[in-house]
Amino acid sequence: MTEGSDGAILTFSRAPVVEVVCGAKFQQLPLQTAHFGTFWERIRSSYGKTLDQPPLPPVFEMQPGMPAFGAISWSDLPELRRVFFVDEARGRLLQIQPTRFHHNWQRRADEDAYPRFPELRTEFLDRWESFQGFLRDNGLGTPHVLQGEVTYINHIPAGELWGMSLVLLKT
Repeated sequence: MTEGSDGAILTFSRAPVVEVVCGAKFQQLPLQTAHFGTFWERIRSSYGKTLDQPPLPPVFEMQPGMPAFGAISWSDLPELRRVFFVDEARGRLLQIQPTRFHHNWQRRADEDAYPRFPELRTEFLDRWESFQGFLRDNGLGTPHVLQGEVTYINHIPAGELWGMSLVLLKT
């Protein structure tokens, strides 16, 4: 969290953040297409809409000195998709694929307030626990987490701030 010189958390009257993603990348789970529907039955009252999306690629941030890892796998089947479970009323989104679990907050309207990281972290952990319970109940194993992720997406309209950003990038 960013704090001011007096220790107070900085608050913007209109924060530029339009989306926050909390996620986990893990070793591939033995999910099949039917499992997405079974999981949806657990969360359908909150996430009433689904969308199919292409899977995200296996990209990892590596620290200096860390060994690279990865595996090539061959299959007669196409790669399993990523599924969005959408809560339109609250601007929430779950993204699940056999190697990832993400929870997003998305600003839907200009007047939507950014809910702050502690609230989003709690929501992520609640959904993550629900997903792990689903995996246990269906004999699908326990995710071996390889990396956690928090991504902030800000909308900064073209104007004076863009020029300042370019100056900062050049220095």
